[in-house]
Amino acid sequence: MEYAQTKSPPAVRLGRRPRFDWRLRLHPRRGNQTNDDGDRARSGDLETIGIDGITEGESGNLVVVVNIKNHGDSKSSAPLKVSATIDGTVHEKTPKVTVPGGQTKAVRIPFEVEYAKYDEASRTSIDLDLR
Repeated sequence: MEYAQTKSPPAVRLGRRPRFDWRLRLHPRRGNQTNDDGDRARSGDLETIGIDGITEGESGNLVVVVNIKNHGDSKSSAPLKVSATIDGTVHEKTPKVTVPGGQTKAVRIPFEVEYAKYDEASRTSIDLDLR
């Protein structure tokens, strides 16, 4: 699941509102993959609900917060590949996420790139792939 971000023109800003609009673009997987149903938002009982926020971490780094829901009755885990593209440069993290049965969890994924680079970039996107 890829969330592309475009910056809106400078307008009246109230408080710390986001300067972007989220647009969902789905890209099907390619190749002969027999064990994959092509749904990058689901893995077993886990489902990526969406991005809850893109924030600055305590050390000034980029942090992406993703909501993951477990539709099952017991705890479930899966790798979540998160790719942040900033002006053509791709930064990736693949943490293992664990969510208790029947619950939704906000998972914070910190990157090794400064938040300011993301905030000042002319073109950015965040791609989620729950495996």
